[in-house]
Amino acid sequence: SLTLTAGCTDRVDTLVAPGTAPAAAPSRTLRSTTTADPQLRHRASGLCITVPNAATADGTGLTLATCAGGTAQSWRTLPVGTAGPITVYAGSKCLTLQYGVTRADDRLTIRGCTTGAGTQTWTSNADGSFRNPFGRCMTVVGIASAGTALTATTCTAGLAAQQFETVAPGPAPAPTPTP
Repeated sequence: SLTLTAGCTDRVDTLVAPGTAPAAAPSRTLRSTTTADPQLRHRASGLCITVPNAATADGTGLTLATCAGGTAQSWRTLPVGTAGPITVYAGSKCLTLQYGVTRADDRLTIRGCTTGAGTQTWTSNADGSFRNPFGRCMTVVGIASAGTALTATTCTAGLAAQQFETVAPGPAPAPTPTP
């Protein structure tokens, strides 16, 4: 039998034929380790950083899309002031500079994570920006709308195009009407 209990646990016992006594077999309790990671939302537009079509291929460019939850919008970041990777797909892919240090307006993509790679290292800042070791920040260039690509450009303090926030997974709540 399968019994679901509170706290995201399940208990698996041995199946027994009707009319027979169950054997004294130990049961095992499994705990879920799949906690949804937060979404990264662009503050000015309210749109979330997304891997288009939930693609997993290295080099897939990142875009903005309506916040809907799901694995393609679930990002792991670090606390403010801490440097490290920003990951998606439960940590299997890292947010990456496509060309590294050679371009001032580098496209942001996903790629398999490489420990210590500067192209995959970001520092989370109090103003909502994410800065890489090359002095560039995650940026929405142009009009922020669904499908807009993300790039890394020179960091500019207070620039709305470079400000993001983590939000609980799932669709954004409907705006509250003002009287």
